[in-house]
Amino acid sequence: MKMFQRITCLIVFFLFVMVLFTGCSHKIVVAPNPPGQIATEKSPLDIGLYISESFNNYQVSENKSGDIWNYTNLGKASATQFHLALSTAFHSVEIVDSKPPFQTGKDITVHAVVEPAIDKFSFDIPFTKFQIYPARIHYKIIVYDIDGNIIMEETVEGIGDTRGHPGFDFADNPSSSASKAVEDGVKKAIEIILNSGTIQNLKNK
Repeated sequence: MKMFQRITCLIVFFLFVMVLFTGCSHKIVVAPNPPGQIATEKSPLDIGLYISESFNNYQVSENKSGDIWNYTNLGKASATQFHLALSTAFHSVEIVDSKPPFQTGKDITVHAVVEPAIDKFSFDIPFTKFQIYPARIHYKIIVYDIDGNIIMEETVEGIGDTRGHPGFDFADNPSSSASKAVEDGVKKAIEIILNSGTIQNLKNK
């Protein structure tokens, strides 16, 4: 009888260890709120937005606290946010399928082209849901004139460290922090572009 109890305890222990180390996989949906009006008055410039394939498809998947956390739409969410934010700050925004200089005959009339990239995205999962869920995204912004010259190159860090809340959805808190990081990073990037003297000088060309 004692032998049977020992075997049962060992089986239960090994099952517990297997569950502990197998973990779960969580799909984190990044859904930033649409940007508010970034500038009090729109710039009269017409801006092109170039979204590279690597930027659009950017994803992060990491093992944290025994679980796999999959941020599958970081690039797509960032691309949409950049388009919306630029549209609040400039006269017009046109998605372009290549960087300048453009091929002869293409009907593209913009003053400059913005190309965003994601250098890094980092996050952590706290021990309890009441703690801060850190999330940081680093954007690199390159702006070209219509001749293809780089006229501005900057990096910004978007911070989305938000306090978690209880609930049964384990993806909700990391989603909130990642979304806020995208909101913050894109807003900072657009403000830098708007305030750049080089960009402002394009109005006179």
